[in-house]
Amino acid sequence: MKNKLQTTSWTTAHSLTPKLHHSTTPFPRYSLRKGLGFWDLIFDGQHAILKHQQGLAYVAYLLLNPPAEPIHGLALALKIRAIRNGQPADSAEVIQERILALDDAEAARSLFLKQQELEEIVDDEDQIDPVKQEALRDLEDIYAFQKKNLSRTRSVAQKASDAVGKAIKRFHQRLAKAVDSDANPHPVLRAFAVHIKQHILIPSGRGSGHGGSRPPHGCGGSFTYEPPQGLAWTR
Repeated sequence: MKNKLQTTSWTTAHSLTPKLHHSTTPFPRYSLRKGLGFWDLIFDGQHAILKHQQGLAYVAYLLLNPPAEPIHGLALALKIRAIRNGQPADSAEVIQERILALDDAEAARSLFLKQQELEEIVDDEDQIDPVKQEALRDLEDIYAFQKKNLSRTRSVAQKASDAVGKAIKRFHQRLAKAVDSDANPHPVLRAFAVHIKQHILIPSGRGSGHGGSRPPHGCGGSFTYEPPQGLAWTR
């Protein structure tokens, strides 16, 4: 008999417990893996398939990479962009990534790398003075540019962070209303929604409850994942 699969405009899911098929490797209890146009979810040992959407990409990153400290929304968006482009999520760590526009991300990375290069030249005791002076003049131009554009980029950072928060909330809301093929509340997806609310949205200050710290006005918000003790996600 064919298994019934729920099909809606945003997700196809089922709650069958996967079989091991003679594998000696224990099946993961909590897993989230990206496929071609969909994500394969195992939550508390139960299986479901989710169609890709932006909020899910943010949630997946947080689940699979629990940050030691809350990560700024713009930094999170930059990491997802890097992954989408086939780059390591932490490549060329950008100190100022929380105040940079997403559309200017690549140019900003280049500027930051140039800044690092110039600072190394200035600090190099073996470098001759004319080269140091030229590097110092270039650094002053970079610092002046950053100072001049600080207010604009702060505004962009807040907008980017808000966009990340809205995407995660939309994803959570759809999960919270998910139904199975018989139009009954979907047990796996709704349980996953509760998990996201309790361990991502509320600790990040985005849920309807206490928790999470709100940043100063104009800086945008940060996001975190606080998993229950002993719970770890695998790919």
